[in-house]
Amino acid sequence: SDVYKRQFKDSMETIEFKRDFNDKVQSLAIHSISKDQIWIKSDKVVPIYKAINLDKETFDNYVGKYELETDFYIRIYSENSIFYSQLTNQDKIVIIPFEKNKFTLKGADKRITINTNEDLKVISLTLHEGSDHEAKKVE
Repeated sequence: SDVYKRQFKDSMETIEFKRDFNDKVQSLAIHSISKDQIWIKSDKVVPIYKAINLDKETFDNYVGKYELETDFYIRIYSENSIFYSQLTNQDKIVIIPFEKNKFTLKGADKRITINTNEDLKVISLTLHEGSDHEAKKVE
């Protein structure tokens, strides 16, 4: 297997590519002090989402702060007609609407679904990132 090491500030991570007998990559392992992650290569086609135009009034209903965990939030907002999501202590990421209440994160295989109750009031969002993570709207 090929091993590539990269030093990050205050930590050490090792990235390891595991290959089969034909030298084809089968998986990727990320080893860190806190935990290891194994990613198996897939032939699954990554979906392509077609952006739609979402009116400002609809998006403004989604704007707010959503709690994923205690003291860990996703903020949804816009600047200069561009939609963003931002996790606590993370950089903002452009989000692109592909359905009225669904967004894909630019440059990432992640999606956000805005959830409403029967009165169409926004109550939460779901972050689709490997598995689903619901975040209640708190502001």
